[in-house]
Amino acid sequence: MLEKVKTMLGITGTYQDATIQGYIDEVKQFLLDGGVDASIVNADSSAGVIARGVADLWNYGSGQGRFSKYFLQRVTQLALKKASNEPYSTLNFVKNYLYEIVYDNIDYEYAYAYMKEKQPIIESGCSSVRNGNWYGRNFDWKYDENAEFIVRTPRANGRYGSIGFASNTTDYKLVPFMMLDGINECGVVANTNVVPADKGITSGTTAKISKEIEICSLMLVRYILDHFVTAKEAAEYIENHMSVYVPTTLLDLGYETHLMIADEADTYLVEFYGDETVVTRMDKPYMTNFYLSDVTLNADGTVYTPADEGHSASENNISANGSGLERYNLIVENYSSSDTQAGMRELMNKLKFTKAYEGAEWFTEFVGINGLTVDSEPDDFADVVALAEKLYQYRIRNGKTWFTVHSAVYDIENRKVSVIVQEDGEVLNYEL
Repeated sequence: MLEKVKTMLGITGTYQDATIQGYIDEVKQFLLDGGVDASIVNADSSAGVIARGVADLWNYGSGQGRFSKYFLQRVTQLALKKASNEPYSTLNFVKNYLYEIVYDNIDYEYAYAYMKEKQPIIESGCSSVRNGNWYGRNFDWKYDENAEFIVRTPRANGRYGSIGFASNTTDYKLVPFMMLDGINECGVVANTNVVPADKGITSGTTAKISKEIEICSLMLVRYILDHFVTAKEAAEYIENHMSVYVPTTLLDLGYETHLMIADEADTYLVEFYGDETVVTRMDKPYMTNFYLSDVTLNADGTVYTPADEGHSASENNISANGSGLERYNLIVENYSSSDTQAGMRELMNKLKFTKAYEGAEWFTEFVGINGLTVDSEPDDFADVVALAEKLYQYRIRNGKTWFTVHSAVYDIENRKVSVIVQEDGEVLNYEL
């Protein structure tokens, strides 16, 4: 939307981007508060009315710092225009880049077909950790215009009720299937992180034998929340009854996914190696962005990183493109204090992705660039880190900088979740 508005206003360059984006956000909020449906506000066809509103507020147009008569007339027209045939029951604006959406019905057949044909993608570097009743999860992704959704699905048609978070699509029929993490009414929590594809799936499917269900890895969190009473039941069902494939668009980038699933009693890791699904009951219930099933940990539970002089991550059997090694060690070092809600929130704050630009020396966030691997020397990362820090310092929502899009702490016993979005520090609380 930013670039469309700039074009309409005849603005070039990036110097005014932050100011313009602020006015865009204000105009969008005005439209939403005026009763315009969120799908209309966020449609490309609304760029004109948003540009008119920005011009009015910026005192570049006839409004002279006030909304013009034309703009207000268009708001009235749009407020009376209904979004047609939307698959959700309700959609509410929460804050910038965050919406709450409720689905009484979801369409699995549509999602199965879409995943096969369209090959959507979520490329993310994330952290997940469970300690007792508390399950923390950071979703790290690009700093851009993508909205996130708090997705609610009440119990219906044999599905358990659930709440969680979805992103990276504006197809409202697909939103409930792009779940990144969530909890259901039975207390089952699940999330998915990416891992490098150099150990696992290479052909786009884990199954060379026939299984009952063929499913895209991006749909697994949704399926788990809908169908299972325990984490063990979910993990074993995936292992024994599902043929899981990763979108080729994700594989082409060198990534696939692994899962962590928990309930009040247990935590399970699910990883995919070629045509095998490997399920592990976790005694160290945390993961970032490298395979864990065949990793040899150090005596203190950590792994070697580029900063460890005289050692390399390959000694731990970590693949060359693994990432999040420093975040993993940070979890190990702070795990004992994460057994309360406040302690888990503090840990997740320490893991937020922008630490990588603020002197934390999280070198493995930059593997894969310029041939860098987990065994590269710290000095080899200098140019890449310097560029990343510069992009962060002058960031705009162009997808070139990553940050923590949402940071959730789940209360398993009480089926609640608290979340911080966009690293803005405000804690929002939700429950089933």
